Amino acid sequence: MTTLDNNLKDIKVLAFDVGGTVVDWHTGISKQLAAFGGQKGIEADWVALTKAWRRHSLESAVNKPRKELPGGNIDGVHRETLNKVLSEAGIEGFSAAERDEMTLFWHHLDAWPDAASSHARLKKKFMMATLTILSVSLIIDISRRAPFHWDAVISCEFLDYYKLHPSAYQSGVRLLQLEPNEVLMVAAHNLDLRAAHEQGLRTAFIHRPDEWGKGTTPVQELDPTIDIVANDLEDLADHLEA
Repeated sequence: MTTLDNNLKDIKVLAFDVGGTVVDWHTGISKQLAAFGGQKGIEADWVALTKAWRRHSLESAVNKPRKELPGGNIDGVHRETLNKVLSEAGIEGFSAAERDEMTLFWHHLDAWPDAASSHARLKKKFMMATLTILSVSLIIDISRRAPFHWDAVISCEFLDYYKLHPSAYQSGVRLLQLEPNEVLMVAAHNLDLRAAHEQGLRTAFIHRPDEWGKGTTPVQELDPTIDIVANDLEDLADHLEA
């Protein structure tokens, strides 16, 4: 157990990135794609397609105005980018209805093994919120699976811009009616935390070495401004004396 730094004692809310930090998107999507493709008799490198789908989706959503996203949320982005990745892979065997079904695979992701138990620990001491590019509907579905019991669900589909835009963090703090230093942004992504820090939030980095597949996740050079570096969310709970 570590001793909580005095400069972190003002934290009232933990604001979580969800995809990759809280849930294991790579395992969930690649397995569902492989199973669905097998049912249809379609062979493909589903692991590579999963990574391409995630990469294209992030490129289409991150830092963008909400009004520019298809459907105004990540579900619309996932549906649009699915067409792109299937085309790039030369896969033509899925109907429009089947592609709609595949888009919903993102709503059926499991949490990392440490996430649900640490969530329950942290919730006893802090208010728990999301600050994520994921849609409200998606957050609800994966939270019921875990389960997670959020005090607030803040999705960028509520906001004018998607992370990493500065206003996304400013709006999240405003909705919580707190000062930026009272909010701890929790993420497995260095760029997310750097952007949050620039808007005055405190930051916690969670190591997720298998986010992009076991043994394939690039090592991130951590921003020196990060307040807490944790091996997983249970370790974060230890750092915060929860």
